[in-house]
Amino acid sequence: MARSLILSKNSTLGETVIGRDMDELKAIAKDIADGRPYYFDAEEQQQVVEAYRAHLATNNTKQRSLGFLRWLIPLLLILGLVAALVWPA
Repeated sequence: MARSLILSKNSTLGETVIGRDMDELKAIAKDIADGRPYYFDAEEQQQVVEAYRAHLATNNTKQRSLGFLRWLIPLLLILGLVAALVWPA
């Protein structure tokens, strides 16, 4: 996963810029097409993995909160409706 993010267009994950600009990507693609391998920097791969994990952890928290509200609000509305029908004013 880290390698595919490194060999993609520039993007940001949190505060980390990941990827290469288009000129670099074209040069890397030409080298690979000519039979020369691309050597990945182990430290850069580790930074990308850490940034990606932090990004996922942040997004998962937000998604769980929204998911919780998505079932809680309709449930409260239904309970309120049932209460209004059962206990006449």
